[in-house]
Amino acid sequence: MKQRIKAIIIAIIVFVLVINLVGYLIKAPEISNLSNGQVELVGHAGSGFNYLISPWNPLPSNSLASINKALINGAAGIEVDVHVSKDSVLILFHDLTLNAKTNLTGNVATHTSTVLTKTNYILGFPYDFFQNEKIISLSELIGQHKNKNYTLYLDIKYDEENEDSDINLFKSTMSKFLKSEESQSLDITIISSSSELIRMLKPESEDVDFAFDCDEDVLDHLKIAKAIGCKSLAIKRKNATNEITGKIHKEGLEVILYGGKSKLGLRKMLELNPDVVQVNNVKAMKNMLN
Repeated sequence: MKQRIKAIIIAIIVFVLVINLVGYLIKAPEISNLSNGQVELVGHAGSGFNYLISPWNPLPSNSLASINKALINGAAGIEVDVHVSKDSVLILFHDLTLNAKTNLTGNVATHTSTVLTKTNYILGFPYDFFQNEKIISLSELIGQHKNKNYTLYLDIKYDEENEDSDINLFKSTMSKFLKSEESQSLDITIISSSSELIRMLKPESEDVDFAFDCDEDVLDHLKIAKAIGCKSLAIKRKNATNEITGKIHKEGLEVILYGGKSKLGLRKMLELNPDVVQVNNVKAMKNMLN
């Protein structure tokens, strides 16, 4: 038994060393985009999601510690997922429901901000030994980062299929925020998969950029994105090809790619000539771009 355990430990160590060696040897390709080959590095929901290896990350997505870690590791921008609470406060949380990562049930819209911001993330073993984060509001993030300079990507989690998700509430709450003093010094891009919500917000947001988010049918979404005046199209890496990103660029829109974590996966993102990358491994991508 001891010999078997020893062999397993050695195998894990060798595996981790090989992964890191391969990652060290991977370099960024030449990039052709609308930004003269420059790529904006954005932390996806801060530092991404929970991983045991490559990289080890015990921090909840959208938590203050996760966002701070991404900035320390070199992110020039941060993407956060934005919901509206029962009392019309903008809350940062990734999932459409609270069930899997907290002791609450339902979605953000069914709880007040007071309840939500007192709620701890519960991620399970082993992550909870290394984190004690609470859900935060967008205002708390901005208040904590008054002296920090980065692009803030607000991914609006309006869910058309959820009866608790009210597009007019999202519109009024976001409009109020965009007109507020706390938003004036911020470099903001709004991401949404709802063309209707973008149309509603755009006339009131002259200094804000918009990105249309699409899971599939990218070229159909490209036509819509151009028609509603978006600056960018946000797409998953797995749904992108060089042909698709080339067509997006030809129409004058920037490409935001998201979904990269492993070093090989990050390089494949760069091979697709994005203008912006939202990644779960900021440190690795920063090293690659350098």
